[in-house]
Amino acid sequence: MAADPTSADGDVVAATKLHKVDEAHKDSVFSVDWVRHVPEAKLLTGSVDDTVAIWTSAPETDATAQLSLDQVFPDHSLGAVSVVCHPSRPLAVSSAIDSKVRLLDMAPDAPVVKSTLDVGPSECWKMDWNHDGTLF
Repeated sequence: MAADPTSADGDVVAATKLHKVDEAHKDSVFSVDWVRHVPEAKLLTGSVDDTVAIWTSAPETDATAQLSLDQVFPDHSLGAVSVVCHPSRPLAVSSAIDSKVRLLDMAPDAPVVKSTLDVGPSECWKMDWNHDGTLF
């Protein structure tokens, strides 16, 4: 699974499904983002099952390997509908239909929810970081 979807000349290349994990989440996956701060291929997923998960892909040379689950962040309710990784640090934000935005620390030694923001009686369906990762 290549982490860079562009060719040497900058054109976007077609993606190929290399791995499939049956029942990776208990319900539909709504959002996926590449974890950018690590050299190996990792994905962050947000699901209607109220969880956010970090997955590691096997090296491209191992055609039989699957994605392996690294960490699960539970406790959203009504579905985690947006996840996005920080451009250079082990941080991510997730949002859910429960009107909560969570700042996730994905440090391998102690991944935790750093903080939770209640955004009030609204739904936040999409999150993103600004270009230098100082705001989300």
